[in-house]
Amino acid sequence: MPKAGQGTVMKAFAGATNAKQVYELESEVERLKQEIEALREQGKDDTEAQLTELRQQLSQGGVVDVPLNQIERNPDQPRQTFSEESIAGMTLSLKLEGQQEPIILIARSEGGFFIFDGERRWRGAQRNEWETIQAVIIPEPEELHRRVLLANLHREELNALDIAEAVIQEIQRVHGFKPATIQKTLNTAVKRLERKKKISQVTTIVIAPPDEQEAVLEGLELSETEYAIFSTLLGLQLNPSSVNANIFPMLSIQDDLKQAIREQGLGGLHALALNRITASKLDVTNATARKRRAKLLKEVLDNKLSVAQVRKQVKTALTDKSESAVSESQKAIATITNNLQRLPNLLDDLNPNELAELKNLVDLLADQVSARLPENN
Repeated sequence: MPKAGQGTVMKAFAGATNAKQVYELESEVERLKQEIEALREQGKDDTEAQLTELRQQLSQGGVVDVPLNQIERNPDQPRQTFSEESIAGMTLSLKLEGQQEPIILIARSEGGFFIFDGERRWRGAQRNEWETIQAVIIPEPEELHRRVLLANLHREELNALDIAEAVIQEIQRVHGFKPATIQKTLNTAVKRLERKKKISQVTTIVIAPPDEQEAVLEGLELSETEYAIFSTLLGLQLNPSSVNANIFPMLSIQDDLKQAIREQGLGGLHALALNRITASKLDVTNATARKRRAKLLKEVLDNKLSVAQVRKQVKTALTDKSESAVSESQKAIATITNNLQRLPNLLDDLNPNELAELKNLVDLLADQVSARLPENN
């Protein structure tokens, strides 16, 4: 039998004549895992072509009908965003033309299956109320999240929010760093390399072989944590500088903008621009700020504004006195309201005496407000 890593992805299952054989080819699966990782050197188009040919070869004997109720989406799937349009299109295609390619499932040790490839087909089959779907099954590989992340990163363009969440999860899984540590460490290292005019050295090795990446990183005087994060990003063929500037900031945007990315196709750079519309910058309440963002978001989506146009609109919104200027009393109310909205999250950290003191203060404030309200007729 060939050694692991030899041949191509589709050869990994060559000779499989029935579903039972697919289950038993443990050594072949190990070879498949290494091939998928190696394909990151070749680009996303080649990866897609390889996996397509793999499906075709598997379909000659390794396809089984699997009940939909035994299949779950992979919790480590980097791609969290599937547009309604793409799901609806797949649903119609399955209904009119049937299933053209099997999905690839991972057999879980505790029973049932995770989706490795083909989530849109699985969702479309559910909408069509199918009972089963054609699939090829492989045993559960080690480092499942990395394998799926690599396959997705180099087969199709994920949105920046999905990439940010998936990459953070991968670095956590490998090194155990907390998300805040990952972001802060990367930002500090990138800025230091920029000041020393060394960041270009990192950019040039994004698609270089691992040994060349390692040699360059060792010459940059990185800390152990910095080295680990840079190495992981480069291993995923991601530019650390670009991740720091355009990807990781997505983790801190407002929840309503994250929802717009997932459900309405809002672009990442558009979202970053809109994220400047905040209560603190406008001196308004959080609710008012959300309304302002929603209004501008609708304009962005309806008119398909460019990033430059959005930034201009945001700048105008932040400086327009007729819209954002408020009285000192209104600013004070906005500040108090925002603080009160955050208060419930702090209550568990207060001791009984502090809670009693806070209650007395709130009661006193409530009495003073009530005394100044007009009497009800």
